[in-house]
Amino acid sequence: MYIDKLTTAVVGIVMLAASTGQLPKLIYAVRKAQLQLIQETKASKWGQAPLLPASP
Repeated sequence: MYIDKLTTAVVGIVMLAASTGQLPKLIYAVRKAQLQLIQETKASKWGQAPLLPASP
């Protein structure tokens, strides 16, 4: 599957960030992206569902 390739890529990125001292910035960026995703997927931002008109 593709999960093996993804895991290898993520480990490489984390090792590179750790070796250059950028790991705290990487962790902060990931957390910020997670919070943004949570905010964007809240039901309050979906808008109102279109309803069928009531029968007279």
